[in-house]
Amino acid sequence: MKVRTNFLSARARGAIGGVLASAVLLVSFGVGTPSASAATIRSASLSPFCSTIINFRPGLPPSVKNLKSYKAWAKSLIPYYEKLASEAPNAATKAAFNEVVVVLKYYSNSASLAKLDASVLKYNAKWEKGSKDIANAIISCAKQLE
Repeated sequence: MKVRTNFLSARARGAIGGVLASAVLLVSFGVGTPSASAATIRSASLSPFCSTIINFRPGLPPSVKNLKSYKAWAKSLIPYYEKLASEAPNAATKAAFNEVVVVLKYYSNSASLAKLDASVLKYNAKWEKGSKDIANAIISCAKQLE
């Protein structure tokens, strides 16, 4: 009997790492506001989408070796990304966030490590494409703070 020492394959961990790094960088770019007084002056003009992005405080992801905590973490992110999709500034950004929601729902309900590995690799290409639309929306939010 082969004992699996890692929760996900190296390729899947790399893909998840890339997706998470992109998401954290993109979202935290919007979180890095100037001084509190400058943010207060501009906050009245921020869209709901930009306010949601700026106020996001991401938690650390769980160990990829623990399926139960990983599933709970993915499930906890779903409402945030659904809110971003509903507030998205355009159809392309909305579609990208809806793809993230689909992926998180799959992750939060996955019972098979092999299927989860395959899913990570399958959705990685969609995430890379959609991340450009998300990045543009976040950059637009950052410009509102200038």
